Amino acid sequence: MIPFMKIEENILLKDLTTFRIGGTARYFCEAESIDDIKEAISFSEKNKLPIYILGGGSNVLISDDGFFGLVIKISLRGISIEEKDGKIIAKASAGESWDGFVNYLIKNNFFGLELLSGIPGTVGASPVQNIGAYGKEISQFIEWVDVFDIKTKENKKFFNNECVFGYRDSIFKKDFGKNLIITEVAFNLSKNYQTQINHKEISEELLKRGITIEEAKAKDVRDAVLLVRALKLSDLNVYGTAGSFFKNPVVDKKQADYLIEKYPDMPVFSTDNNDLKKLSAGWLIEHAGNKKGLRHGGVGIYEKHALVLVNYSGGSSDEIFSLASLIQEKVFEIFGVRLQFEVCFVGNFFKK
Repeated sequence: MIPFMKIEENILLKDLTTFRIGGTARYFCEAESIDDIKEAISFSEKNKLPIYILGGGSNVLISDDGFFGLVIKISLRGISIEEKDGKIIAKASAGESWDGFVNYLIKNNFFGLELLSGIPGTVGASPVQNIGAYGKEISQFIEWVDVFDIKTKENKKFFNNECVFGYRDSIFKKDFGKNLIITEVAFNLSKNYQTQINHKEISEELLKRGITIEEAKAKDVRDAVLLVRALKLSDLNVYGTAGSFFKNPVVDKKQADYLIEKYPDMPVFSTDNNDLKKLSAGWLIEHAGNKKGLRHGGVGIYEKHALVLVNYSGGSSDEIFSLASLIQEKVFEIFGVRLQFEVCFVGNFFKK
């Protein structure tokens, strides 16, 4: 007889997130298979409970009041590689560590994801946020995403063009996508490494090591990325954080031109749409008077990067939310740009 999945009560969630902040889940379970997911959904429906799907807990802020429902931690494991129609397809279960997966691929000579090294979280979360760094986004490599549909109780496959990818966005963040639990992701990779570095910091770090872009191997690029990230982002072993708290805002060209005229040193980046420009959220935050190292109770702005909020010691989710809202208002007041949150909020925040 197959044992039933264990559903626990009143589980503290803060140790399951990189912020190390948050209250308890009324119910909690860890799903290691699709059957476990089905069982968890059945329990939630029988008891009329809301659910929250938790991956690595690296992009989430959980309320101090916790979550009065069922938190399902996705822990499906497994990696497989196959050659299909001349393509190298690498498939990883949703509970696999993202950076562990990238490291596995490089060690086994499958290439493409090197610049996305070091991003915390799980494989299953990668398409939700359309994670990206140093000029690459995961949408450039995803072949398809396997999901379990909560409403229809069916396993479904979403090919790349059905995922509606955008900047830190996808169908999985929309209302429709909230009924979909990602179980596996397939990536289109290569057996032949091709240098694709268009980022100054990574190029400079390689040159410091005496490696030109043309000479760089995949592991060289990964090592450079990990070091650059470590220099800019908070060490999770020291401070609690969710990394970048805000998205870099995208504005129309008219507003960008107005801001450039007023603030000539403001960084502005091109997008795929000539009518839209991307601004640096970190620059806006600092130049709105929110300095690196600013403290707000037990939390604050990280001393090395204005885009990163940290839990210094014993901070609360209310303090993080209060600081984030203050930053948001200051930026809007000075620049007329409304920063959007990149992290996900779980529990009561906006109703307080």
